[in-house]
Amino acid sequence: MDQETFARHVEDALAHLFDHFYLQFHPLSGLLAADAPPALRGRALSRLLVEAIERLKPGPDVPPNSLAWRKYHYISLRYLQGVPPDQLSKQLGVSDRQGRRDHRQALDALCTLLWDDYRSSAGSPTAQPRSTAAPDQAASGAGADALDVEDELLHLGRVAPRSACHLADVVDGALATTGPLIQNHRCRVVADVPRTLPPVAMNPLILREIVIGLITQAVDLTWDSDVRINAAESETRIILTISSITRRPTDDPAMLATMRRLAEMQGARLSVTDDGTGSLLLVLDLPMTERATVLVIDDNPDVVLLFRRYLGHTYRLIQATTAEEALALAEEQHPSLITLDVMMPGLDGWQILERLRSNAGTQAIPVIVCSILPEPSLALALGAVAYLPKPINPLALRSTLDRYLGLPR
Repeated sequence: MDQETFARHVEDALAHLFDHFYLQFHPLSGLLAADAPPALRGRALSRLLVEAIERLKPGPDVPPNSLAWRKYHYISLRYLQGVPPDQLSKQLGVSDRQGRRDHRQALDALCTLLWDDYRSSAGSPTAQPRSTAAPDQAASGAGADALDVEDELLHLGRVAPRSACHLADVVDGALATTGPLIQNHRCRVVADVPRTLPPVAMNPLILREIVIGLITQAVDLTWDSDVRINAAESETRIILTISSITRRPTDDPAMLATMRRLAEMQGARLSVTDDGTGSLLLVLDLPMTERATVLVIDDNPDVVLLFRRYLGHTYRLIQATTAEEALALAEEQHPSLITLDVMMPGLDGWQILERLRSNAGTQAIPVIVCSILPEPSLALALGAVAYLPKPINPLALRSTLDRYLGLPR
């Protein structure tokens, strides 16, 4: 692929940045996210593009009114926060013509960065096969160097880092992978996994393999019947249940034992109930990520209710309606992130932001300014990490919070 075609693909992928299904089959997914499992390549490509945009962010020694910062703000607002092009120039305080020029330069910089990464990766030595057994041994699976699949999975379970992942996305990917098997068995899968559930604290690859294994087990034992998948929150855990009416008792205890050990290595628990009369119940008890605290500074008492509707229960939200309450809560609660309205009674949002930045106990807390005033450049110059215009776009709010708090998108 030549660099010009590559750049066109990058621009198209950015236009669908958070559409993981679209990106899963995008030409760039096979180039930049080939290491990810096929069903997760869309999410992997999305994350790679987001990280590339963040790599364009200038260092603290670069003046805030420089072209480098303006290009970064333009591409960040356009693609990460979803600000329409006709509003971007106004927010950044430049003419439409200058805005289009900044946009093109930012895209060129991003495409060059990704192209260099791609060329560097493509030029690396090809990985050697795992097995060095003789051809006749390799064909038969024999040889001392042959890897045992279960041992490999369990090794991965021990070393794979745990992170936050959304169970609904994992189940969707697992169902896409097991789709042909489900069709062959003439099963109907009924899934109810709410997207409002908090993230679970597991490695997404490990969780995916466990869920695929459990769906496979349930479907293998079922014919022309329903398999039901449900998930619900229970205190600090998420409970995933897979149930079916089977035509024979569970016949793969080794596979279930492997799934159980994988789960335990990631802090989860798997229980299997098979009463021998045709009822199979697989219950996966998953650890929930500790919810990050977000301090919402806004004199409208209904804003936190609105944010909770947008965000579900992913975050713990607390609200301050006065400057004094805001500064006190920021120091006492030390939230993971603060959203700040500018039009506050008494001290306005700019004064609150200055005090937060001058206080050693609060200066490191990321602040997102949310305002009807189109002043993103001032917000960023005063130390905010992002600016969201009111009325708040729900997708922009969620993606911005997830980005700064390290949750999957």
